[in-house]
This record gives sequence, structure tokens and C-alpha cells, in this order.
Amino acid sequence: MESKRRCPVQTRPIRDEYPLGSSRKVHLQIATVVLSELQDATQVSTMKRHIREQEVEGVRMPPPHAREVKHLAAPWTMGTKNLWMGISQVEPNSRSNRHSHPHQEEVFFVLSGEGRIAVAEEEFEVGEGSCVYIPTGEEHQLVNTQSDEVLRVLSVTSPPFTLEDFVTVHTPK
Repeated sequence: MESKRRCPVQTRPIRDEYPLGSSRKVHLQIATVVLSELQDATQVSTMKRHIREQEVEGVRMPPPHAREVKHLAAPWTMGTKNLWMGISQVEPNSRSNRHSHPHQEEVFFVLSGEGRIAVAEEEFEVGEGSCVYIPTGEEHQLVNTQSDEVLRVLSVTSPPFTLEDFVTVHTPK
């Protein structure tokens, strides 16, 4: 029977250390700490075939891009070779940084909440059950247009991110 211990891939929230108006240098220093913690955690972990979302602590990004990303299926959590899967929880009236993945295509599936997803020059109004495809290299952004509900989005990329790719791409420039 599988133990109920928490997934070892955990990081502390970085919201208080990432003030508005801080420089890219500060953002990169924080990203380096997060990356270091994730790498340390994976060195002691054994790859799992089953995890529950509530067992995974997310990586928190502070305003103006307030959200949390949980790495569910990744090379460093489950040993995946061809995909990365995670959940983004975008806080009310917040958004992800606009970014692209030079080596990955991505699919978003909205689990709950409402908002917009921008892909290149297009923008889609989305809600529970919406599915959006992002081709390799296309800029995209999640936007939570609600003031009282978190926008929860399941995301899958292929090929998978490396830890370094994830931190670099999701750190605002």
C-alpha cells in the first residue's frame, strides 16, 4: 500500500521576498533559490507512479503575476520522459507573465474559474471545460478576470520542461 507521506518536491512560498518593482536580478536570485530547493528535493526522492495534487506544494509567484504552479508529472517528480503536467492556480485579478516555450508545445485545460488565455495575437474567453492549444514558441498568458475566484488550469507540455527551463521562462523579464 502506498504511504501517505507528502511529495518531497516542495518549496516555500516566495511571495514575501518578491516585492513589486523589484529588479530582474532579485527575481533571478529568488528563482535560483527555488531551483536549488527543487533540485535538492529530487536528489532524495524516489520516482513515484502516483501522487495526489494535495500532496504537492506549489511554487508561488508574487504579484503582479500572483499564482501557484504545482509540478505534478515531471522528470523530477515521476520520472516522465515525454511530458510535463502541472496545475496553475492564478489568483483573482492576476495573470501569468507573458512568455513562450522555445522547445515545448502546451495545452491548457480549465478546471475551474473564468478568465482569458492569450496565444500570440489571439485572446480566448475561457471557463470550466475550455481547452486551448499553444504551439511551440508562441507567446501566451493566463489572465484571471474574476475578483473572487481562483482560475485553476491544468497544463501539459511536450517535451517536458527541465527545472532550469521552467525557472527561466516563468521569471518575469
